[in-house]
Amino acid sequence: MMKISVNATWEHGTPATRVRTAKHEFTIDEPNQRGGDGLAANPMEMLLGAVAGCFIGVGRMVAKERGIVLNHIKMHVEEDLDPAGLEGSNPSVRPGAQDVRLIVEVGTDAARDEVEAWLAETERRCPVADTIRSAVPVSVRLKGIA
Repeated sequence: MMKISVNATWEHGTPATRVRTAKHEFTIDEPNQRGGDGLAANPMEMLLGAVAGCFIGVGRMVAKERGIVLNHIKMHVEEDLDPAGLEGSNPSVRPGAQDVRLIVEVGTDAARDEVEAWLAETERRCPVADTIRSAVPVSVRLKGIA
């Protein structure tokens, strides 16, 4: 089993949230109308970008394993989200995405049936798509108050 973690920090007077991984750092923010400064992608945009990046990375690996030569992979990822859940104005509405769609364009000379099999295998092996799809338990605990 492999453990992956990040650390995130926001402090009063600073814009956005800084996220640090083992080797990288990036910023996540909210738009002005949601209390942020609009300086970086919001968390849901990051999630959609993460699924696209993961899908493309796994797709490249699967193509290599299958001997498929790819010239490009282009993705459009979109979700439906009802703001009433996030805003708390309707407690019966989930705050998360209602639906996520990945639209994939592939540049290759491979036959359509090979590309469809590649796409199915890539979807099956993409850990971010699997995590979104699988309703993974999320636990939250308070470490302390400083």
